[in-house]
Amino acid sequence: KNRARTTGQYREVAKRIASHGIAINAGHDLNSKNVRYLLKSVPEIVECSIGHALISESLYMEFQKTVRQYLKEMRAARI
Repeated sequence: KNRARTTGQYREVAKRIASHGIAINAGHDLNSKNVRYLLKSVPEIVECSIGHALISESLYMEFQKTVRQYLKEMRAARI
């Protein structure tokens, strides 16, 4: 519902910013469950700041497993 509308707005802004040669970064509130959706929805994003979420999630899962999960999600968004 709102998710698609909101990411559509992000995409429009990202397109405008990228057209000026400015790199788009994402960060706050990203986690392993939503990072793929955001990267697929806004392909102009070139960097994700996931450090806080990565450390938080690794408290529940092994650190290496958490890193692998994030890499899997981000790579899947770019296929």
